[in-house]
Amino acid sequence: MKSMRSITEQVYVSLRSDLIACRIKPGSKLRTIELRKRFGHSLSAVREALSRLSADGLAVADPQRGFTAAPISAADLTALAEAHMGIEALCIQRALAVGDSSWEAQLLARFDELTAVPIESHHLSFEWAAAYTAYENALISACDNPWLMRLRATLSAQSERYRCMCLPAASLAPDPTRVLRDICHAAIERDVALTVSLVAKVRRLNTQRFIKVLEAGADNQRFRAIAGSS
Repeated sequence: MKSMRSITEQVYVSLRSDLIACRIKPGSKLRTIELRKRFGHSLSAVREALSRLSADGLAVADPQRGFTAAPISAADLTALAEAHMGIEALCIQRALAVGDSSWEAQLLARFDELTAVPIESHHLSFEWAAAYTAYENALISACDNPWLMRLRATLSAQSERYRCMCLPAASLAPDPTRVLRDICHAAIERDVALTVSLVAKVRRLNTQRFIKVLEAGADNQRFRAIAGSS
C-alpha cells in the first residue's frame, strides 16, 4: 500500500506537469473534489499537493475561493524574465569558472542535438523547444551552488509555462541557432561577460515575441488552440 507521502507526490508531480504544459488553463479553478475523483485519492493528498504547487508559484491559494492555476500576463512575464536573467547570470558565472572537459563535451553534444532538430517554416516546434531546454541546462550544469540552481529551476518552470502557451503562435526569429552557437563558443572560451550578454539577448527576444502573442490573445487562432479560449 502506498504511503500518504508517495500518494501526495504522485498527485503533485502529475498536476505540476499539467500546469507547466498549460494542459490546465492558467487562471482556471483547481477544484479539490474533481481532482480527488481524477486521482482516486483522499482530499488531504490533493490539498497537500495543491499547497506545494502554491509554494512553487504554479497555483494560487485563496482562503475564500480555494486554488486556481496561476494566471499569465505580459507584466508577469516581463518581471519573470528579469529575475530569470539575473539568476542565470550567476549560474553561468559559476559554471564557466568550474566547468571541466566533460561539461564542455556535454554542452557541445546538446548543441549538436539542437541543430539536428528540423525547424518548421514559420514556427518552432515543441521538439525544438525541448532540445533548446536541454542545451540551456547543459550550459549551467557545472554550477556548484545548489541555492542558485534551485532558484533557477523555479524560474525555469515558470518560463516553461509561457513557452508552452505562446510558442506555437510566436513568430520565428531569424536563424535561431546562430546566437546559440555563439553562446556555446563564448562559454567554452570562458568569456563570462559575452556568454551572459548573449543568453540575456535570447531571453529578451523570446520575451518580446511571447508578449506579442499574449497581447494578440483572442485574435490569434494558434494561441486560442493552446489556451483553450473560446
